[in-house]
Amino acid sequence: MPQLSARPVRPFAVKGLHEVRPRGKGQRDVPSGHAPIDKTGGKLATVADFLSKETRSKVMSRIRSRDTSPEIALRRSLFAAGVRGWRCHTKSLPGKPDLAFTRWKVAVFVDGCFWHGHPDFFTPGKSGAYWDAKIARTQERDRQANELLAAQGWEVLRFWDFEVEDQLDACTQRVIEALSAARGLVAA
Repeated sequence: MPQLSARPVRPFAVKGLHEVRPRGKGQRDVPSGHAPIDKTGGKLATVADFLSKETRSKVMSRIRSRDTSPEIALRRSLFAAGVRGWRCHTKSLPGKPDLAFTRWKVAVFVDGCFWHGHPDFFTPGKSGAYWDAKIARTQERDRQANELLAAQGWEVLRFWDFEVEDQLDACTQRVIEALSAARGLVAA
């Protein structure tokens, strides 16, 4: 008789849409929070959250919207390069830029790859209708903030969090170049 796994496999809420196959070591049998697409009706099957309401609340409360590691790394790098004069999360500007150089009208955003819908890190339809709508609203809000800032004469720089982590010097240089260009316009 084959030996059974010590961990039970959680079935999907809608039966027959997805066959659960054991994966390799370190992989889950059923991806948490993901549901297959029903080929017959075109609707997403729902999967109950495997965390309790209290645990989910605690996990979500730990996700920061400001002063994230990539954002702090960019600020430290700019400071080390001798750049000064920014304001953090200026509420008076559209989109509340992570860094706003108000004198030179340069706004810098460091966007999280999942929360802002980077195509390599967020796939529509995979996480459910709620997340699709949430990410779409975030992307629309980003687009509107870019347009409003540009209409007010601001230059907008947007970096993905992984870009800042992997290519910190290049991101710092882009900010410095944008500031140099803006300073040239101010001096002229």
